[in-house]
Amino acid sequence: MQNVSPFNFASDDDVEGFEDVERLFSKLEKFTPPADMVARIMGAVVNLPSPQELQKMQDSAPTYAQEGLIVLHNGKEPS
Repeated sequence: MQNVSPFNFASDDDVEGFEDVERLFSKLEKFTPPADMVARIMGAVVNLPSPQELQKMQDSAPTYAQEGLIVLHNGKEPS
């Protein structure tokens, strides 16, 4: 990963505007995720199709004409 120095978006005049934002965020409810959340997310990611499988699925998916009455299957006659 490339090390990029942070860009300072605020000028000296804008700093006081961030105090309101900080005050707002300090009032937000704190959220502690479940301990197994990362494991559940990674388990779901493992079950996702690979980019190659997605491309195959997309290539073989039917396409619909503007009128919605004709279904075109790639490499087959329209039905």
